[in-house]
Amino acid sequence: MLATLAQIWRHRSLQGRLAWRLGLLFLASVAVGILPLVVRLEEAGGVVQRKVLRGQANELMAVFNHGGLSLDRLPPDLANRYALEEDGVIYAVWDQHGRLLTQSLPRAANTLREALNQPDTEYFFRPPGEPERYGLGTPIKLGDRTLTLAVAQSPTADQKIINGLLDEFVRDILLFGIPVALIAAAIGVWTIRSSLTPIQEVSEEAAAIGLDRLDHRLDGKNLPSEVLPLVDAFNTALARLEGSFRHHRRFIADAAHQLRTPLAVVQARLESGEADMTAVRADVRRLSRLVAQLLSLSRLSGTPLPRTDRVMAGELTAGELVTLAPFIRSLGKSIELEVVEDFPLVCNAGAVAEALRNLVENAVAYGPAGGMVEVRVGPGPILSVADRGPGLQGEDPLTLAEPFVRGAAGAGITGSGLGLAIAMEIMRQHGGRLAARDRHGGGALFSLCFEDKAA
Repeated sequence: MLATLAQIWRHRSLQGRLAWRLGLLFLASVAVGILPLVVRLEEAGGVVQRKVLRGQANELMAVFNHGGLSLDRLPPDLANRYALEEDGVIYAVWDQHGRLLTQSLPRAANTLREALNQPDTEYFFRPPGEPERYGLGTPIKLGDRTLTLAVAQSPTADQKIINGLLDEFVRDILLFGIPVALIAAAIGVWTIRSSLTPIQEVSEEAAAIGLDRLDHRLDGKNLPSEVLPLVDAFNTALARLEGSFRHHRRFIADAAHQLRTPLAVVQARLESGEADMTAVRADVRRLSRLVAQLLSLSRLSGTPLPRTDRVMAGELTAGELVTLAPFIRSLGKSIELEVVEDFPLVCNAGAVAEALRNLVENAVAYGPAGGMVEVRVGPGPILSVADRGPGLQGEDPLTLAEPFVRGAAGAGITGSGLGLAIAMEIMRQHGGRLAARDRHGGGALFSLCFEDKAA
């Protein structure tokens, strides 16, 4: 049993914590139950001794009031009692100036001098160096004089009985209380361990869940109700992990598919012996763009973006459009920027610029030949990109923002299906969202919506 307790203590397990706390609670309960009884017995002994001392003092005062302060004038029974030191009964009397007037034995005054500390009140004390005596000092009136009478006596028979009972009681508590406490601790440990067995079984079940068993869920029917929220939270987290794992597996499969086709085209052109290097370079550029987007999406999914840049939305947008303008003009299209309401951003400027670039590239790709892409800053904390292409055609914007998902309007248009997914993840990490809707008169409007102007 001791080895079990030591093991529980070393590992600081729930069993150990409960066992030690129950043990402490048991000891505290025993102490609370016994301590008042011990105190009461002590008080009872003191009450008995005080009554005896008051009786002695009253008896002596009655004699002194009638016969003076001479020991020879005490009644024979009192004289015999105070004359024998071994009986433990002594007295002494002092005047108001502290001069000794009489004493029962030669050393009585020295023993009882403590009574002079409180000459005007009744004062119980234990004479120094006299552990077996109890004393009482009290003022007495003798004629027109106020004197101090002190009496002391060894414990009476009643007091000795009470002290004996108290000693025996404490000894019995030590003899029987410790084994009872150890037995109670052992029973407590066994009870706790048996109660926690279902938790141990569920822990082993959870430890056995691997990547091939992410669809498994913990069964909490035999668990205590206090643990069920933890099991439910674990199952919920496991479900999210399963969904994320499936999403990543699908993402990897889709990425492999997206890379395989252009790689096969490049390989076929190079192996033909009559490769058009212009076409090969275009294919390589598309591959590079696809790989860059894959890396960007992977980076966004892995770690939070630092948001330490302070820029104005209009300035950031204008700078990105200046970079994209040559590419847009090379396709025979144009772009227009309108700053309706500029606003400040606390953001990752590179990431926000990438999200805006993806929206502009999509608008260029889906817009008609010779068309214009319209970029607007505001009103409110919004950056919007509009085109005159085929529009959403009833597609759900959230579905279009899934990796590698392309709507019906994307048939025949070169692209990877990653731009909107990257933009949506960037906005999520900035506390905003990606919005999309059809435009009046045709086309689509995509917006980067920030929560506030200090997003």
